[in-house]
Amino acid sequence: MAGYHLGHPDLDASLAVLLDVVRGSLIRSGMFPPFGIVWTPGREPAFVAANFYQVAGRGLVDRVGDGLRRAAAEPDTRAVGLVHDSRIDRPFRPERAGAFRVDLEHRDGPALTITVTWRKGWFNRVKLRVSETRPRLRKYFGPGTGES
Repeated sequence: MAGYHLGHPDLDASLAVLLDVVRGSLIRSGMFPPFGIVWTPGREPAFVAANFYQVAGRGLVDRVGDGLRRAAAEPDTRAVGLVHDSRIDRPFRPERAGAFRVDLEHRDGPALTITVTWRKGWFNRVKLRVSETRPRLRKYFGPGTGES
């Protein structure tokens, strides 16, 4: 994933952190729940997650999204990201391949949806590849959130 550029340094850094976390989780357990990241300059990235023992399915994504909206309302927050909608490619070795979606949004920049495919390789390595990047409507910053 090194060298992939989204057109904004904050989004590049956010994507790199998100993908590192996903890669580690796929190596350890072969799965990951929906989670988010909050990017504030000068601070370590903050993570947003929901307790999957209390809520399941789409409710997890909604709960993490609510946390990202609250974080985006803070004036220091520059970018937020959400990893969700993981899928397994069937029927081709479902334990070894899949994809997930990353929604990234910057306060002063773009809002993007990124599809990332993954495949487990030899020696428990996980290969990630951005297969599609497209613009999307803003959900966290901008109209409807009290920010411009």
